[in-house]
Amino acid sequence: MLLEPKSLTQNPEHRDKTRIKGVFPVKVRGMDASGRLFKAISIADDISASGLYLQLPKTMLPGARLFATVQIHAGLTLAVRMTVRRTETHSHGLSGFGMAFTSTRLFAG
Repeated sequence: MLLEPKSLTQNPEHRDKTRIKGVFPVKVRGMDASGRLFKAISIADDISASGLYLQLPKTMLPGARLFATVQIHAGLTLAVRMTVRRTETHSHGLSGFGMAFTSTRLFAG
């Protein structure tokens, strides 16, 4: 894992928070833009104290609420409730989502 501060001058759409770059398996459940409940497995590209970024084969609207578990290290799982803050459409068929945590809990074991 690599800690990398993001400066507002480098990318003004992201907050100025330290982000942990890596590959973090995520199990997500929530409601998509059409109102259907879903469960999915994805990868978080980076995590900060206030949120994470992930890609899903779903469309969601800003404000949508999700629950997820994130494997941040062997034996450490982060359970989070989060809200979609930013959406991106990618040419490879997945949508990217900037998520803000609304509650977190860390589990060991």
